[in-house]
Amino acid sequence: MEELYPFIRAFHILGAAMWLGESILVNFVLYPALRRNPNEAKRSFVLAIYRRVFNLTTMSAVITLLTGILLLISSTDGDMYKLSSSDLGRSLIAASLIGILLIPLHIMEKRSIIRMKKAHETASFVPEQFLPRLKWTSIITAIALVTAFLIMLNSVSPML
Repeated sequence: MEELYPFIRAFHILGAAMWLGESILVNFVLYPALRRNPNEAKRSFVLAIYRRVFNLTTMSAVITLLTGILLLISSTDGDMYKLSSSDLGRSLIAASLIGILLIPLHIMEKRSIIRMKKAHETASFVPEQFLPRLKWTSIITAIALVTAFLIMLNSVSPML
């Protein structure tokens, strides 16, 4: 497992960076475009893009969480109690909890997207019903992921 550690860590970092990037894309590009665009054809286009971006977010979140679990197991030899004995271990616990707590939020967002798609297909789509929740879940996700990044950066290279 030691020889795979750098690759697993690289995939973990890449997955987390993609997850954060997608949250930022939704907050600063897709959400404003969807909110400000009265043209139905353009709105349909943005909704299609949003669903695809969400699928990428799901993939990057799964990669991040699975590789994170592998990294935890590999760095502790399966003994999770080792984590509580060092600053790095406590940082890993905190960042892991942030990732785990984002799962229900992601599921809620998926449910909103499914409802939004159904409403759009039946011509009863009212963006104001869906957009605030999508906006806030993306903002919370972005803040949580930045917090996890900062926790890990500080544990590897402590700030003064």
